[in-house]
Amino acid sequence: IGLPIGGKKVIIRMKVQRYRCKNKDCDYDRQESIPFATGSCGYTHRFAKYVVGLLRGMTLKDAANLLGVSWDTVKEIHTRHLEYHYAPPSLEGV
Repeated sequence: IGLPIGGKKVIIRMKVQRYRCKNKDCDYDRQESIPFATGSCGYTHRFAKYVVGLLRGMTLKDAANLLGVSWDTVKEIHTRHLEYHYAPPSLEGV
């Protein structure tokens, strides 16, 4: 999912290379890195930033309804933002 344009939902479709090991004992299964999205998330970094901005003035449900995405997606974005910015610092090595 990308940033909405003129109130219209934007969906980005692209082919992504997957890497799997042919050995049956190996569980190696990865996909190529996408520079504008994190891991296997279904949304871009800019979309996540937009959602966080919206949440400063509205509820999770309101943001999800406005953007046409599930409440779970908005909650996941918000949780990741809070963990990244407000998690207690690591005291390892102190």
